[in-house]
Amino acid sequence: MIAFNVPQVGVNDEFVTLMKIFTEDLKEVNKGDLVCIIESSKATMDVEAPESGYIKLNAKTGDQVKINSILFYILKNPEELVSIVDQPLENSEQVNATRKAIELAKNHGIDLTTFSNKTIIREKDIQKLIEKRNGEINIKSGIDDQRWLSKLGTGFSEIRELNKSQKLIAGNLSQVHQSVVTSYFSMIIESTPLQKIIDQFKENNKIILTHTEIVIYCISRLLTKYPLLNSFLLDESVRFYEETNIGFTIDINDRLIVPVIRNCNQKTLVEIARDANIFKMKAIMNKVIPADLMGGSFTVSNLIDGNLLIFLPVINIYQSAVIGISGNFSLPTGDASNQLIITLGIDHRIINGKYAANFIRDLKAQLMSVFVDIV
Repeated sequence: MIAFNVPQVGVNDEFVTLMKIFTEDLKEVNKGDLVCIIESSKATMDVEAPESGYIKLNAKTGDQVKINSILFYILKNPEELVSIVDQPLENSEQVNATRKAIELAKNHGIDLTTFSNKTIIREKDIQKLIEKRNGEINIKSGIDDQRWLSKLGTGFSEIRELNKSQKLIAGNLSQVHQSVVTSYFSMIIESTPLQKIIDQFKENNKIILTHTEIVIYCISRLLTKYPLLNSFLLDESVRFYEETNIGFTIDINDRLIVPVIRNCNQKTLVEIARDANIFKMKAIMNKVIPADLMGGSFTVSNLIDGNLLIFLPVINIYQSAVIGISGNFSLPTGDASNQLIITLGIDHRIINGKYAANFIRDLKAQLMSVFVDIV
């Protein structure tokens, strides 16, 4: 039996929505067959069968399924279904539930002890709670909204409910905001020297290079010296990543995806640029697979084309830092500024200001000296 776990499709999502299913329970599938389409707040992904066999779906169309939970099984034969037979089983919390109910609750992060009034918890009980939760995504501000609304002294021209995708985005961003204490540090870099590097690199290597790949290259050389930026806080413990896997943002057709370049610290600038270009082509052709988006330990977000002075990117789940690139904005005279703004966002619960300031200072020096490394 092979279990397929839900991949991290969107960088800040805890759940994905099962949009469409192309097969049926216990139907025989071949490796590579399209099983379903899942959608995060910012990306849609085709899911293919990893092996041939009989498929056992663990959710239905429209369900919100937790990241890393089991989406479906591939069975060698239908008899392997004995592991999820619908019969009572007592769990560690002294709550009686059927095996199907326990499996469904586990996949959706549901605590069975919330059903303390039930003699036996069945699959339909879990399903009802899932359906209720799907319609009640929590984006509350933590204040008494009605009390404050009554004191505004004005009415509203329109009250427009968020659609499902907007609710997911709002809920996920609210959760990140509530759990991470973020501080930001910015610096200005002259873009003319970097542009010369980009032009010469393209001429020498016949590969497209952008500011993003240069920043990724330089960051990967510094994270060994600043390991807290390659870690995250969980359960009152800091967990340090073994690898330096840096994700970068690609915005295509109004959808944001964050593919991950693995082991960046072991790669040359040519290799990083080549990997980035492959991901960009895959994104254009809608060929990005779940493995491309998983395992990131740091993220770089580039909005240079937005003509922005500065922006504050959000730190991704299971990371402690993020870099935002903006700049080349228009001056009042109409001329380009020829300046980049590099903004570092940190989780202030584990990283202090001096540590962050030293990193961004070293990053600037690394960016200014990168020409020596590639010529």
